[in-house]
Amino acid sequence: MAFNMDKLKEKLEGLSNNSGGSQGPTNQFVKIEDGKNRIRLLPAGPGREPEEFYEEVWVHYGVGKNPENKNGTMVVCPKSRDENAKCPVCELSKQYNDLSKKKDDKYHKMAKDIYKKKRVYFNAIPRNIDLKDFELNEDGKWINTNEEDREESPIKVLGVGIGVFKEILKLVVDPEYGEDLVKIEGGLDITITKEGSGRFNTKYSVAPARKESDAFPEDEAPEGLAENFEEYLNDLAEFSNAKSYDEIADILDGGDTDSDDDDKDEEEEEKPKKGKKDKKSKKSKLKDLEDDEDEDDSEDSEDDEDEDGDEDDLDADIQKALARKKRKK
Repeated sequence: MAFNMDKLKEKLEGLSNNSGGSQGPTNQFVKIEDGKNRIRLLPAGPGREPEEFYEEVWVHYGVGKNPENKNGTMVVCPKSRDENAKCPVCELSKQYNDLSKKKDDKYHKMAKDIYKKKRVYFNAIPRNIDLKDFELNEDGKWINTNEEDREESPIKVLGVGIGVFKEILKLVVDPEYGEDLVKIEGGLDITITKEGSGRFNTKYSVAPARKESDAFPEDEAPEGLAENFEEYLNDLAEFSNAKSYDEIADILDGGDTDSDDDDKDEEEEEKPKKGKKDKKSKKSKLKDLEDDEDEDDSEDSEDDEDEDGDEDDLDADIQKALARKKRKK
């Protein structure tokens, strides 16, 4: 296995300059808890290049908020697979942005709230699980013997936002660590530290372990896991699968609320920096939405009850404004 470091460095540079869904059981995902979370990233699966050990996906958070679905639904943006694909959430975000007169007014905030954001998935082993609890049943499925033989794979999916992704890539392109971060034998774990709470006040940091270890320690791993781990890797490409235009539109209208990702970790966002207020063109305000994506992270979220006041009233205001705009045409 050899990484194409040029590709990874190019990716990191792109993230620094400008900054789905697989339906699966909740226990498929790594849960980032408060404090330190020690995790082992796994290499790329069959059919992927060594440096393709992750899957990037565009997602929309908070789609179709209503009294019954207070936090909205996370959906995979169709642009994850095709940048020219039509997406009703992207279209609505643009409509809100067109109504905005200046950055951070209520329309700009609504546009930003549903604007597409980056989420990245890895195959991983969280070190807080006991590999000895897992075994293959007679059907060849992994079960957790400590959870009443519940079907559960020891290989999980780690979903992170762009901030954590950038920190991981910085380590990967560092010659001191590089491919050791996804080596099966004699590699390095990473520790993701979560501090704070709430949408604007949660911070994450990523650090490599000081001591090398095996991804599947011989005295812990169940029979067949280490030798055949590639067979049990999650198909990360599935997380780029988006619902159809009509299905997403239905969610926008308060219909189907099933998330494209059963991972309970959601959006985190750094507190925006205060600066001088100035008038901006529509094009520059759209650029603000794109730049804001670099400030977003996508791990855990708190209820956003106090954001922007009464959102029901805000939605009504926007719909009235859109109606007025149509009448003027």
